[in-house]
This record gives sequence, structure tokens and C-alpha cells, in this order.
Amino acid sequence: MEVAASLGVAWTVSLLAFLFSSSLSVPPFANPLALTVLMILFLVNPVKMFRHQARFWLLKVIWRCIAAPFYHVGFADFWLADQFNSLVAVFLDFHFMLCFYFTNTSWTGINGAVMDDCQGNVAL
Repeated sequence: MEVAASLGVAWTVSLLAFLFSSSLSVPPFANPLALTVLMILFLVNPVKMFRHQARFWLLKVIWRCIAAPFYHVGFADFWLADQFNSLVAVFLDFHFMLCFYFTNTSWTGINGAVMDDCQGNVAL
């Protein structure tokens, strides 16, 4: 429960910082990037707090899903790979986010050319 509460508070603070970015004098697109980096760092955090064993078990299962031809596939691997198939829209959003942050030079506004380039590079 404490993990969900902590990440929920981080998400809420990030949303409020995005909405009030002009008042805070912070580029608006820095907040979603900071939240994503925080969540990734939390997942790979080696410190034994906030369910350390569960996080590293998940990383191990993710690795076995990626390297499935070289490992025995168990139920957890199959189940997580099936969940990944259901999360295609989320992976496309991550692709768009990476494309946006790598190709957009100004974090204060949205460049139409960047939006077209990022949306056009998706291969389904």
C-alpha cells in the first residue's frame, strides 16, 4: 500500500506542476519526463525498501520475456507477456514520448513538425 500511495502522490505532484508550470516558471514538459524517470529509477532501485524482492522478481520476469527463446518459459513469463500484448497502446505512448523528447528542442511549446514526425514513425 505504501508503494501505491507514494507513486500516487508523485503522479499528483507531477500533474499539478504541469498544470501550474507557468506560475512555477518551469517548462511544462519537464514534469512528465521527471515523473517517468522517477518511476524507472524506482523500478531499478537496488536499495532494499518498497518491496525490493517483488521489483527484482518483476525485472527478472521481464528479462525472461525478452529473452524467451533462450530460457524456459514458465507461467509467470507467459502471463506477463500476455499482459504486454494488452498494453500495446501504452508502449506506443512511450514510443511517442521518447520521440518527442529526443526531437523537440523547445520544452516550452509544441512544435507541429515534431508531432508529425513522431506520429508518422510508428510501425504496427
